[in-house]
Parts: sequence; C-alpha cells; structure tokens
Amino acid sequence: MKKAIIAIAVWAASVSAFAQGVVNFNNIASFGTATEAVVFDVNGTTKLAGPAFLAQLYWSATSFTGLGGSAVASAPATFFTVADGADGFWNPAQATVGVASGTPVFLQVRSWNAAAGATYEAAALNAAGKVGASGVFSVTAGGGTLPPPDITGPGKLSSFKLNAVPEPSTIALGILGAGALLLRRRK
Repeated sequence: MKKAIIAIAVWAASVSAFAQGVVNFNNIASFGTATEAVVFDVNGTTKLAGPAFLAQLYWSATSFTGLGGSAVASAPATFFTVADGADGFWNPAQATVGVASGTPVFLQVRSWNAAAGATYEAAALNAAGKVGASGVFSVTAGGGTLPPPDITGPGKLSSFKLNAVPEPSTIALGILGAGALLLRRRK
C-alpha cells in the first residue's frame, strides 16, 4: 500500500512539474480603458470585425524579434467579433503555451484577412493579403495555482494595424532599383 501511495505522489508531482502554462488570449481586459488593444485595417482607422479577419497567438520560450522563426502558433486562429461597439476585438479564449506555469513566455499576436489564406504565413505570401503583427512582449504563464494572465496592459499587447502585402512586381521593381543604385555608386 505504501508503494502505491508513494508512486501516486511521485506521479502527481511529475505531472504538475510538466503542467502547461495558460494565458487569456484576449485584446480587451477592461472595455473602454487603456488595457484595450484594438486591431485596425490597413487605413489605421477601421476596426476589424467579423469572420473575414483572423487573429492567432504565437509564443516562444525564448525572446525573438519580429516574425522570428522560433515562434510557434498556439490554439487555432479565432475571428473578430461583430458586436456593437466591440469591433477590433477577437473572440477571447484561453491559450495553452508550451512552458510550465509560472514561467515567462514571449508572445506575439498576428492577424490577417481570411480570404488570403487559412494561416498568417499563407496570407503573407498572397498578393491579395493583408497581414499585421503586434510587437513581441512577455508575460508569466498561469495555470495550476496561478491565474491565467491577460496579455493586454502596460508593456504587453498594444494596438496595431494590418498592412497590404505588396504585389510581387512591386518587390521586383524595388530590388531592381536598389541594384541600379548600387551599380551606379560603384562607377
């Protein structure tokens, strides 16, 4: 009997040690306050609304910059609400991040128009796409005895806007122009 109790205690301790951290994946902690982090369309004034736009949380156990390759997508992407006065906010959920509860995790929110692709990466490659990403920020993951933290607030998620994905020909012209400048400078 003692061996069974010890085995159960060891198992419970090992399971709790590997518990996954959780964050509240929302961009509104208190409506109408500074903790809002509204997401805007390309023009910077129209708030995103409805299933035409998606948001997804990316995380990493180590710091990364911009759209770094070390970031991993969390739970499936969610769409933006269409409630009166709540445009610019996605449907809140809890997201599991692959670090232990009580451990800092680095996060980034990425948004895109769903018609351009099912994922952020696909939309970023589509010339008809609109994509945007927040800055990278850090929170301490909750779970277990720690409540899941909100990702909004000072030093965390802030408002951002989408950008139109440039046409491939625009990129090619830019590269040709830069090459011409470099060649001209050499002569």
